[in-house]
Amino acid sequence: MAKDSENGMQLVVREPAPLPMPEAFDDKAPPRFVLPLIGHMPVARQVPILGVLLLILLAGVATLMVLDRRQSAYATAYLSTANEMQMLSQRLVSAAQQAVQGAPAGFTQLGDTSERLGRALPLLIEGGENGSVRLPPSPDPTQPLLQDLKEHWQNAERNVVVILGQRAALVE
Repeated sequence: MAKDSENGMQLVVREPAPLPMPEAFDDKAPPRFVLPLIGHMPVARQVPILGVLLLILLAGVATLMVLDRRQSAYATAYLSTANEMQMLSQRLVSAAQQAVQGAPAGFTQLGDTSERLGRALPLLIEGGENGSVRLPPSPDPTQPLLQDLKEHWQNAERNVVVILGQRAALVE
């Protein structure tokens, strides 16, 4: 009890009655999370183990990022080389037509285009330097297609050699 000094009244302060607890919690401690494999160890031992595990996982993520970046660079180089070959094949036809008609510029363009195509195809088949990227050979599923393309190129290259060999006769 406490007495109010201003008006002489007494105040009674009571503690609230405890709330009834469900029977399930009477004798049980709150549930505790335990880590698998290392949960039985003291926390001071668990923390370094978890730190090492975190470092290993971060190293794995970094490795995967490097591999993904490299594969992306390869894919970009393969596609740019294939696109260049497509453009060169169209230019080869145009240059061959000009050369057959006797245009001197057609012979120059035909020789240059033939040389560039001759470098690009082995790059896709066997791999090699493409700018700043060292390309491995193209993946196995594409090799049969590239071999077919190589056969067609060899036939076309023979025709280019014949046209270039007839330069003097065609220019006159």
